[in-house]
Amino acid sequence: MDKRTLSRENNEDLAGLELLEKFKARISKYGRKELDLVNKKLNFLCLEFDPYNDLERSQEEQNIIDEYELNDSLNNPFNFTNIILQMLDALETEIKSRSH
Repeated sequence: MDKRTLSRENNEDLAGLELLEKFKARISKYGRKELDLVNKKLNFLCLEFDPYNDLERSQEEQNIIDEYELNDSLNNPFNFTNIILQMLDALETEIKSRSH
């Protein structure tokens, strides 16, 4: 692996971490109904959107991608999937923390 590849991967990782921290800060301000809606949207994206076949994107999928600023992560389908899963994990943690 050359230095450019490592540098690009590091930049993608940093961008993903920043996006995740921004997401966590955003959902920490939400009420239960808003958290449920975010959960529904992200789960819809996981089930319906194929990041490896990016050309067939519905308007609803695009709206969710835009809303959660995921466009930049589409360059790497693995990173995109990883970010979505981390968002869902953070969301589940936030919901559970409020249940107690």
